[in-house]
Amino acid sequence: MLCFGFVAPYKGLEVVLDAAHYTSPAVHVVVAGGEHPRMRGEGGFASALRSAYGNVATFTGRVPDDDV
Repeated sequence: MLCFGFVAPYKGLEVVLDAAHYTSPAVHVVVAGGEHPRMRGEGGFASALRSAYGNVATFTGRVPDDDV
């Protein structure tokens, strides 16, 4: 799965992360994107995902356009 923009609930990332949790340990998801401005901070959406799925995913934060 690949999506651009902010890490936000309407992207359906939980579905992908749940699937990774229930598949082979060889499956690892990379979530590349910054926190949505209205969902930032401790307890924010990306922070909650990181806490819940850190064992099956790497969260990079914002990636500059030239590096995409």
